[in-house]
Amino acid sequence: MRHMKSGAAALSFLLLFASACGGGASQQNGSGSLPDDSGAPSGGASAEPVAISVFVMGAAGLPTPDKDVILQKLNEELNMEMEFNAPATDYEQQLGVKIAGGTPPDLFIVNKETMEKYASQGVLLEIGKYLDKMPNVKAKWSEEELNKGRIGGKVFALPKRPLIPVNNTYFIRQDWLDTLGLSVPTTVDELFEAANAFTYDDPDGNGKQDTFGLTGIGLEGTSPFLPIFSAYNTPGRGHIVLKDGKPVYSSVQPEFKEALAAIKTFVEAKVVDPEFMANQGTKADEKAYKGLAGINFAHWARMTKPANVEVYKAVNPNAEWTQMDALTGLGGKYQGVVDQGSAPGFVALPSSLENQPEKLNKVLEYIDYVSGGEGEALVNYGLEGVHYEMKDGKVSVLPASTDVAYSHIHQITNRDDYQYLQVKFPDLEPYYNFSMNQPYIKVYTSFVTVPPEVNAADLKRYEEAEMIKFIYGQRPLDEFDQFVLTLKDTYKIDAFVAEAEKKLKDVGVIQ
Repeated sequence: MRHMKSGAAALSFLLLFASACGGGASQQNGSGSLPDDSGAPSGGASAEPVAISVFVMGAAGLPTPDKDVILQKLNEELNMEMEFNAPATDYEQQLGVKIAGGTPPDLFIVNKETMEKYASQGVLLEIGKYLDKMPNVKAKWSEEELNKGRIGGKVFALPKRPLIPVNNTYFIRQDWLDTLGLSVPTTVDELFEAANAFTYDDPDGNGKQDTFGLTGIGLEGTSPFLPIFSAYNTPGRGHIVLKDGKPVYSSVQPEFKEALAAIKTFVEAKVVDPEFMANQGTKADEKAYKGLAGINFAHWARMTKPANVEVYKAVNPNAEWTQMDALTGLGGKYQGVVDQGSAPGFVALPSSLENQPEKLNKVLEYIDYVSGGEGEALVNYGLEGVHYEMKDGKVSVLPASTDVAYSHIHQITNRDDYQYLQVKFPDLEPYYNFSMNQPYIKVYTSFVTVPPEVNAADLKRYEEAEMIKFIYGQRPLDEFDQFVLTLKDTYKIDAFVAEAEKKLKDVGVIQ
């Protein structure tokens, strides 16, 4: 397959929008002890295993504790008896019951909203005070990352490590480009030229007009045009961005109108999948695989994993997909947006642990152990010599690694995603490496608690509905200013921005 160049280009207007808008640490072993300035017993000092309880969101098909070799190894290495609960359903409800009943787990996972609620109720331990007891964490979590769990200047939860910032890009049929004498698009105008040719110039040579240029999943498929659509797969949501050092709301910026106009041009020319607003799940991929569309907005793995390549090669052996680089526009070159306040989850401890120093030290030791060195390798890949082996200082998975496919459940602080991909998918490194290095616009939406006067669900519904109307010509773009007034008057966007300014000052993003 041809080397795929990265896609999901960000529309120039988006870019305009932009202007508007470690290293490893020394590894603790199980028998070692964490430093304890209080003089309390350290985690590994107890002759008897220390009992701790962990509560995380699970999945179906997990092994029972007696079959969970990773859990058994963790207990052995850290001299503990961990009660590891991972319900597949009703996680938030069950956690709430435990906390309300005064029996919180010793470690649990929360989202941003729940973290803020429990912190305000005094439920959470200020974990930031104990970073010196977690050398792996202290070395690997930057202040910028820790800010995600900071409230009122204090870190109340440890944000899980993020995945590769940009995963979704446009992929384009290289063989169709070659047939039509076109190059891989680098600008929005060139993307339109390719999409138009794929729709009307018979790129598959079957003598029929049965192909179209662009497909994707709903508004997400327009992400390369408008970074506002692409953040964490939440199409239609506005974002907090910085303009001249001050937070502004993205959807009311004039560049947003220009981006909508550009998307409308593609729709009016009928060079996009007529069903792209209705596409769900893998529908867009299926159309791309079948040769119905020549440009697909997709996660790099969906277009490059051997099993998926086999599917589209079976339909057309000549199909070659190139991963597109970010498009360049009036505002610069960006792939999309990445929310600087977002995390896959937050590791939280109950404030009651401060009165149980031995248990607290053990929980801190456990967090640190799975965040680096042998402990991280254990929860990522399983048992050394059984599920993986070390070759020249690098991890190499063994066939038995499939027996611990559930290992992700033990990655409580998440994993170093790039390092993990290098181990699991070494042959695909050109694609995720390219994705990882794509330029993007920073947004700060997830830092902000939605104020009471703003109904987030209604705001989202209104924005998405009106964006679709603008794109499909059901509402003239001349009414964009009216759209902005509605956002301000009815949906209280100014209150949201004011809250954003307060929060971003609190975490030190702005002065």
